[in-house]
Amino acid sequence: LPSPPFCLPISPSASPFPTYPSCDLSYLHFLCVMSDSVPSPQKIVSKDKRGADDVAAHGGKRRRKLDLSPTPAPSSLSTAIANSATPPSQSSQPFSASQQSSFAEAMINDELNVSESHTTTSSSAVVESIVPVQHSRPTGEPLTASSSILFQQIDIDYHVVRERDGPGPTGMPGLAVGPRAVLRLYGVTDSGATVLASVHGFVPYFYIPRPAASITPDAFMGWLDGRMRARTRAQAQLAPRYCVRVEEVQRKSILGYVPEKSAYWRVYMSLPAHVAGARAECSAGGASPGSSVHFVGCNTLESDMPFVLRFMIDKGIVGMSWINLPPGSFQVVPDSRRQSRGAAYEVDVAHDRLEALSADTTSERGSSLAPLRILSFDIECMSSKGFPSAERDAVIQIASVVSVLGKPTPLVKQVLTLNTCAPIAGADVRSFRTERELMLAFQAFVRTVDPDILTGYNICNFDLPYLIDRATALKIDDRFNLLGRLDRSRARVKDAKFSSKAYGTRESKETVIEGRVTLDVLQVMQRDYKLRAYSLNAVSDE
Repeated sequence: LPSPPFCLPISPSASPFPTYPSCDLSYLHFLCVMSDSVPSPQKIVSKDKRGADDVAAHGGKRRRKLDLSPTPAPSSLSTAIANSATPPSQSSQPFSASQQSSFAEAMINDELNVSESHTTTSSSAVVESIVPVQHSRPTGEPLTASSSILFQQIDIDYHVVRERDGPGPTGMPGLAVGPRAVLRLYGVTDSGATVLASVHGFVPYFYIPRPAASITPDAFMGWLDGRMRARTRAQAQLAPRYCVRVEEVQRKSILGYVPEKSAYWRVYMSLPAHVAGARAECSAGGASPGSSVHFVGCNTLESDMPFVLRFMIDKGIVGMSWINLPPGSFQVVPDSRRQSRGAAYEVDVAHDRLEALSADTTSERGSSLAPLRILSFDIECMSSKGFPSAERDAVIQIASVVSVLGKPTPLVKQVLTLNTCAPIAGADVRSFRTERELMLAFQAFVRTVDPDILTGYNICNFDLPYLIDRATALKIDDRFNLLGRLDRSRARVKDAKFSSKAYGTRESKETVIEGRVTLDVLQVMQRDYKLRAYSLNAVSDE
């Protein structure tokens, strides 16, 4: 990974490896003191990242205990909201009710293309008021027949395409009928343009020792299909074919001492979800409906490897590696089939046509980094009692810093606040009358500035889950959760677990946002440093 996003400013010659003890603390300073004072008729609770609360009385100032130099002077931002005589960074008053209504509705309409009967302000003007147009992502150069695409991949996932989704691209490998898995590579070119490459034709597989000579590959495929059909009928996961191909290869097992290679069968399955069932059936053995074969159970090999990891190993891809799509190897996705929201290049490519460049850090390309966009953010909540609860406690402020890797100064410093707050030096302050408007503005901000990396302190276990749960409580989750790079895919939270002999087992949350990497600084500190406490104040003091 590149230098931690909280080490601001980032020098173009910075090492790609973390140097936490000597890092610049302007990011931590920004998180700690972004909200200088927030008057309120109730007490204001500012969450401590370990769970403790810092409470300021009515009308008092709320500042975390961190003695650092003041925030630098503001960088020049583009236009403020139309007809506003005061620059946003100096304004402490909210917009008028009509401005707020038009602002929020235009945000929603721009994000979801919703047609409303009432009049709203121009969507493009509203977006430019939040993120000046010069801060949008580059659109990339037009593609020609001789064009290639070189990009640094930041994320890989896959999705299952079914027959009801319509025909796929012509000329691409893969199953002709039935569901198929298509990998998606998200990346950034060296000019900062975004890429979404759909990779076709790669199917999951595992190994078994070659059975007795009386069992042919076709007979085994029939046996396994029968067992899988009986297994998945109750789960409504029927497919025309489960085992799509079997081929014999020579391999050497790493279990024990094996001097020579032996014959193994590589068993290809139609979907990654079918591998676990096929492994169980091969281990159990026995008869199969509609087949005369009686298969003797055997051990399987490499049958527990995640599909994305299998693809990366086979193609020589490592994290953050550069991928080249040679001329003629890809097809531009037509608008009718686009999945992304605004990717400069969205293409289809066969799995055997893409090229992974060497990750050797001594080479010029292997050691280079694309101009990744990094969004550092922090939220503040008002708690009625104890630790904030997303079901009852409002989000009152969201502070964001957007930086570009290799640029010395942040691209944007912005604070979205509920009602009013004091002026904040160097920040673009936007006020909102309702919490719904504030949260939808943040969602529009994320999708417009289009960051590659989301970072903050304890964002995985608090900030992101809280925002998503709060959106559900406000009944705006169908709009707010559209935070990723796919047009209709929603962010979702799931449980995660980290285990090691050194640190034991830690349970946490993982927020899946397609096309964006979430990097929690708290988890990095807990993994790499042995400290007495891991609150933001304690880590900053260290």
